[in-house]
Formats: sequence, C-alpha cells, structure tokens
Amino acid sequence: MGLFDKKVTCSVCGGKAKKDYEELKDGILCKKCLKNVSPWFSFEPETTLEQVRGNMELKEQMKAEEAAFPRDLKFGEGLQKLYIDKAQRRFMITDLLGHNPDIYSLDAIKSCELKTREGLLNTDQEMRTSLKREYLYTFQVVMTMDDPYVKQIPFEFKAKPVITGPTRLNDEVLEKAKDRSETTAGLIANILSGLSRKTIDTIEANTTEGEAIIAELTAY
Repeated sequence: MGLFDKKVTCSVCGGKAKKDYEELKDGILCKKCLKNVSPWFSFEPETTLEQVRGNMELKEQMKAEEAAFPRDLKFGEGLQKLYIDKAQRRFMITDLLGHNPDIYSLDAIKSCELKTREGLLNTDQEMRTSLKREYLYTFQVVMTMDDPYVKQIPFEFKAKPVITGPTRLNDEVLEKAKDRSETTAGLIANILSGLSRKTIDTIEANTTEGEAIIAELTAY
C-alpha cells in the first residue's frame, strides 16, 4: 500500500478515511463529518478540532430552526435559495445543491461584492446553422461575514437567457438585459447589507424586478 493510500482516523467520529478528508491543526475530519459543517466554513492551516465542533453544534441549532424560518422574502430560482426574515433581521441560505442551509443575522454581513459572468449557450452546431446567439448572465453576491467560522458566503443566481443577433458587440438588446439583471442583483446586495428603509426607497427602480423588490421592502 502506497503512502497516499494510507487510511487515517477521523477525530470526530473515529471512522477511517482514505481520501476526501480535511486535515486540521490537531486532528482529521472525514468526508462524512464534513457534511455536518457549514458549506462555507473557512478552513485555515490553524483551524482546530474545537472550532469545527463548535460549528457542528451551531449547525444542529440551525437545522432545528429551518422548518419554522419565515419566508418573508425569497431570492433564487435555481437550486440555491436565500430567504429573509424581516422581523428578526435574519437570512437563511442553501448551498448550490439546494440543501444544508445556514442561518445568520443580517447584521453579520460586513459587505457585499457583486460579480458578473457572461456565457454563450449555443452549441457549435447552432453557431454554424443560425445567426441567433443565446447569452446567459450569472450573478454572484459575495457576502463578507463577521462570523467566527465563516468568512464569505457566495449567493449565485442566473438571469433569463438573452437571444441576440450574430454578435454581442453594441447589441442594445443584450446590454439592456444585462443592465436590468445587474440592477436586480445590486438591489439584492443592498438588501443583504441591511440598508435602512429610507435608503432602499431612494434606489431607482428601473426594472420590473427592482420595483417588485422595493415594493416588498416598504414594510421593512
């Protein structure tokens, strides 16, 4: 048996792990136990077993609160979902597989950064036989957290595909669609930053999505 085939013992459950385990400063965390930790846990070279166990205990509390968590506001049409509890100023977010949610206070969000990615959906065959091009914008709101276990949480969502002519250059339809989606994404980032009602009400609502979000927030 080679060096890299050697099994190690998980410091939490005592089970054996051969691969896909996390090495801690003072122990080993197997793949099975890793599922009981936040998907966004910030593993560092100095991360200890005590820190991991602390997050596991917190995750158990979150699991108990999940069913009763208010769905006042919901974002995300794909697998990843984000819900906001306006009364207690909390949010719940799932991972990209649509499960294993974490719950945090909105006040734990230190800042939000909006990232945009553009992709072409057409296959090579479609590119050869049609002048139409289908673009998809993916947006990611990256939340920097004030939390002992999690430093950043990305929330990803996609806009509806946009169909254009043979080129994206100076394409007015594509640019308008991008601007509309970025406005909505920016509003979500603002909401997550815990802005006041006055600030939210003064945001220019130049899209249907933006208007709906702001209307929903008038009682915030």
